[in-house]
Amino acid sequence: MADGRPYTVCREPALEERIGEDLGRIRAVVEESVGSSLVALLLGGGFGRGEGGGIRDESGRWAPYNDYDLVAVVRDVPRWRLGRVREELTALAGRLEKSLGIEVELSPLRSDDLRSLPFTMMWCELFAAHRLIAEGDGAVAALRRVPPMPPADLPLIEGTRYLTNRAALLLWARSEAMAPGRVWKFVHKAWLAAGAGVLVGRGAFVVGYGARQRALEELQAREGPLVPGGPTAERLVERHREAAAARLVATEPPAEDELSRRVEEAREAVLEVWRWLEERRTGRSFASWAAYASAPGLFAERLPALPSAVARQLLLMRERAFVPPYSLREHPRTRVTRVLPGLLAGDPPDAATRRLLGGGEGWADATARCLSLWRRAN
Repeated sequence: MADGRPYTVCREPALEERIGEDLGRIRAVVEESVGSSLVALLLGGGFGRGEGGGIRDESGRWAPYNDYDLVAVVRDVPRWRLGRVREELTALAGRLEKSLGIEVELSPLRSDDLRSLPFTMMWCELFAAHRLIAEGDGAVAALRRVPPMPPADLPLIEGTRYLTNRAALLLWARSEAMAPGRVWKFVHKAWLAAGAGVLVGRGAFVVGYGARQRALEELQAREGPLVPGGPTAERLVERHREAAAARLVATEPPAEDELSRRVEEAREAVLEVWRWLEERRTGRSFASWAAYASAPGLFAERLPALPSAVARQLLLMRERAFVPPYSLREHPRTRVTRVLPGLLAGDPPDAATRRLLGGGEGWADATARCLSLWRRAN
C-alpha cells in the first residue's frame, strides 16, 4: 500500500504488508535483470485494481490468494528480440514463484508498441486500472501514448476469447482427474467469463469483478433475463456473485457429487453464453456446434495481420496449416475456438473438428489435441 491504495478488498494490514514486500522483491529482481531498458513495471489483475484476495493458513498467517500479474514495459528492444526477452522474464517469474510461494506472471511490452496496442480485454483492463510498481525515465509520458480503450466498446470477439480460455479449463477438468480445489477454481473462472461475455455482448463491459457484478444486477433489473431462455438466465447473477467472492477469499470445494453437478452447471452456462454471443457477433445462427466449427469466415484476420496469421499457422500446424483452407486466414487459436464448444458439449469429433485439429478419432484424443493446441497457441 505504498501509494496509499490497498491491494485487497479486505485490507488486512498483515496481508497488505506481505504483498508490498513481495512486490518490492519482484521490482528489485526485474530492475536488476532488465536494467536501463525498463520503462515501467505495471501490476495488473486483481491486486493492481485493489481487488486482490487473501487466505489464512492454519497458524492464522495471511498470504495473497491468486497470482501477481505484471507487465514490464521495455525500451530499445527490437521486435525480433522480444521472444528472447519473454523467455527471460518467464524464467525469472518461475524463480520468483519458488521464492515467494505464489504464481507470478511477467510479460514484456515494447514501449514502441504502446501507441498501436490492439483493443483487447487484457490491455483494456490493464491500462484502466493498474499499479506502477517501478518506473524509469519517461514512464509517465510513455504510458500516455496508449490509445483510448473504453470498456463498453470492447469488441465482441474479446468476450469469445475469454470464454474460450475458461471453457478450456472446464474441458481439462472433464478430461482428467485433478484436485477438487482446482476444479472448484475452474468453475468460478467459468462463471466470471460467462458474466463478462454477457456484458461484452450488450456493450456494458466494465473493469473489475465488483463493477461487473453491479452491472449484471442493474442490467437484469432493467431488462430482465440476461441471456434469452435457458438455465443461465436464472443463475448467472447469483453464480457470478459467488465466483467474484471466491476471488477474494478461497472457499472449500463441495462434496464430490455436488462438485460434479456444479461443473455441469458451469459448462451449460458457458456454452449458452457462447452461442448467444457468437450469434450476436456474426449475425448468423448455428444449428449445431459442428456447423459452428466448419463455418467459414468467422475469424478471418484483416490484411495487415494476415501475414502473421499465416506464419503462426505454419509454425504450429506445419503441413496441416492449409487444412481447412479458410483457417490459413485465421490465428491458430481460432481452431481451438471453433472445436472447443462441441467437445465441451460431449459431442464426438466430426470431420471438421478432425481437420482443424489434425486428427482426433475419438472424444478423448480430440480433447487432448485441442488442449495441446490451446496451450501452444496462447
